[in-house]
Amino acid sequence: MKKRIGIIGGGQLGLMIAREAHLLDAAVSVLDPSPDAPAFAEADVCVTGAFDDLAALEHLCGESDVVTYEFENVPGDILHHLEGKYNIKQGIAPLFDSQDRLREKDNAARHGLEPPRYAPLPVMADGTPLEEDGCAALTPQEKMIQLAAAVGKMGMPCVLKTRRLGYDGHGQAVIRDFKDIEKASDLLSVPCILEEMVDFDFEASVIMVSDGKDIIHFPIARNIHRDGILDLCIVPA
Repeated sequence: MKKRIGIIGGGQLGLMIAREAHLLDAAVSVLDPSPDAPAFAEADVCVTGAFDDLAALEHLCGESDVVTYEFENVPGDILHHLEGKYNIKQGIAPLFDSQDRLREKDNAARHGLEPPRYAPLPVMADGTPLEEDGCAALTPQEKMIQLAAAVGKMGMPCVLKTRRLGYDGHGQAVIRDFKDIEKASDLLSVPCILEEMVDFDFEASVIMVSDGKDIIHFPIARNIHRDGILDLCIVPA
């Protein structure tokens, strides 16, 4: 009997996973909110349901030998209900941390990596990061004052990013001069993170997999961006 892989998310990455799974003689079930999800074209079983629909997730996981998620915007909170109950090999922690840039950087620092200097914004008087309801309670002037103080401490250039979501330059504001602060402060209606700008030679991506004993990695990719959007990957770098 074929082993079944359950994929949460039916986008183009799910489509590619499904194609490769079939080459390994595995069956594939896919859950996605859209009935037109690309991965449904390669799925043996299609489950149409929201990513936070616990009943739909339970249905997918209950019929699968192993479960994975195809992108980072599957709600981490809801998946905590599934961890330990089903065979989700990579666990929930990588997904949960990757959904918040502050958690992501804090986690990297705890494990001995050196991320660029960063600071959460906006914050309470004691420095505690504010969540969305707290951000809404601040006036535009208060947000701008906090941002100006943080920029003055960090130095320029720097970049303000929303802590959650945002890609291809969305949800970001580069601050090169104090005149950029007022416009950038508009982002502070939601939790953000201020980061120092890094002068780097190029960006590379490394995909690593571990079973708890052995570690393997795919060929390293060199990424080339155009106007803040990924344009080309060269593999191997």
